[in-house]
Amino acid sequence: MDITFELRESFQRQIEESRSSIIKLSLPHYLYQTTQQAKAYEAATYGSKEYHDRLDLPILELIDESIEILCNSLPSEIQFIDLGPGYPSKSFRILDELKSKGCDITYFPVDVSEFFLKRASTAVTSRGIHCNQIHERFENLSEVLDRNLLINTGARYIFLGLTFNNFQPKYISRILSELVHKGDRCVICCQSPEGISEINLVAPYKTKTVDDFCFYPLKLLGLSRSDFIFDVVFEDDAIRVRFEAKSDLEVENLTINKGMLVETSASYRFEIGKIKQDLEAYFNIDTVFESNVGNITLLQLSFKDL
Repeated sequence: MDITFELRESFQRQIEESRSSIIKLSLPHYLYQTTQQAKAYEAATYGSKEYHDRLDLPILELIDESIEILCNSLPSEIQFIDLGPGYPSKSFRILDELKSKGCDITYFPVDVSEFFLKRASTAVTSRGIHCNQIHERFENLSEVLDRNLLINTGARYIFLGLTFNNFQPKYISRILSELVHKGDRCVICCQSPEGISEINLVAPYKTKTVDDFCFYPLKLLGLSRSDFIFDVVFEDDAIRVRFEAKSDLEVENLTINKGMLVETSASYRFEIGKIKQDLEAYFNIDTVFESNVGNITLLQLSFKDL
């Protein structure tokens, strides 16, 4: 489905239902599909010192500290399934370690963005690793992987960075469980809000580049940034990026009243105990790695026989 059509349908449906003054266009795939959106995301993350120092760097350091355990006791043949890789700097460290151990790796980046699929594929191929792109939403991935597209020997290594926080933990845990078979490994990254002030939680998101990036769904609907006020709040277990209409607006049969809030991004921050509880319904939690910066946690998971 065309992303603009899908956005318009969702917007119109929520207006007609009139259940809330907040229109939620915060499904993750709404933010990344076009090349312009992908480039705006890069500017908001890799191009942001705030994001790099508070989120990106602690994750990279945690992976580096934990690399031996993350890569031990695996078969020689690995299908590395990288969920939402962006530019796969975090995956590189794991891939390089697996390669140093003599593993035969096939790399499968999975993304709704063709731009990021090409970016990840080019970067990983340059390391001498064979790559197969999968242009798909996570929700549809299990069926794709279970077709006879992948070799059935060896093990899957499924990696999901902070993109884990784009979903409710119970929801993404179920999706991941459909990808993990006996003998496979799954590593996820999350951030807990425990002990972090709201100011520090929202700080990486209160930037001009995040503003530009998160306005794109509204831009695709033909709306103008100058007609909205940008805000970021921590509410209902999520960092939420919202745009408030300054006045009554109408664009192509979409009517927006003054003061209406449109939410385009929700990045969830649940306490680590809640995340573990939801994961344990589907997985064995083998190892937990905790950073001393920003409540960043890596969890190494394996198949659980239910």
